[in-house]
Amino acid sequence: ESYGFRNYFEQYSYHREARNEKGEFTRFPERLWKVAEWVARKPGYSFRHFEFRNARKYVEDICEIYNSTWSHFKDDFTPLDPGIVEESMKKAKMVIDEDTVIFIYQNDKPIGFWVLLPDLNQILKYLNGKLGLTGIIKFLYHKKTHKMTRLRAVVGGVKHSHQNQGIEAAIFYHLYEVFRDKPWYREIELSWVGDYNPRMMASNEALGGIKMKTHVTFRYMINDSLPFMRFKDEMAEKQKDKEEKKNLRQ
Repeated sequence: ESYGFRNYFEQYSYHREARNEKGEFTRFPERLWKVAEWVARKPGYSFRHFEFRNARKYVEDICEIYNSTWSHFKDDFTPLDPGIVEESMKKAKMVIDEDTVIFIYQNDKPIGFWVLLPDLNQILKYLNGKLGLTGIIKFLYHKKTHKMTRLRAVVGGVKHSHQNQGIEAAIFYHLYEVFRDKPWYREIELSWVGDYNPRMMASNEALGGIKMKTHVTFRYMINDSLPFMRFKDEMAEKQKDKEEKKNLRQ
């Protein structure tokens, strides 16, 4: 900052212990649990897990939901390409647990998803930075013996038309079944929520998440005659302009 860089936006990672000392799953706060149960039981709603044998279908659902979500955040948003996402999923096949990539549908239409991946860092420390044949064997051994006890929620979203309806809570409610069947998972990291997204920050805190890490993106104004604005303020200005233009058209 002493060189003129300014805090453009911050991203937070939240941590939540998923089990108590007895190894029992720790339920989410009661109020959230009731909302999640209500949503999960609504007619027409269903949950599914990612399947590599149907990878293309689920990748297209991810892109449809993600693009619907983020196109409302950024005017210059570049939509996800299903081909690139599918290739990335295939490259990460050794790490991905199909049961922790969760989708929610309404009348068979995708409306929300969350990708939680086992934390690879918990195994990499055993490989000494090498991933040759021996490293792969070690990796598979430690994966099989459940050394990865932490799940990281790396990306997710709910369609713009279904936000503020408890969908995220319902997805994590469904995650309870995964933890019930896979007792080696003990903690969750909810990663990379921007300070420009107060709704998701509130959602993570409602889930019982504790803010553990802060990452800051700085901006340097080459033309110092231009006003500096934080990203969330830019978003607010753009939203205000949209509303004013909409009112003029009416």
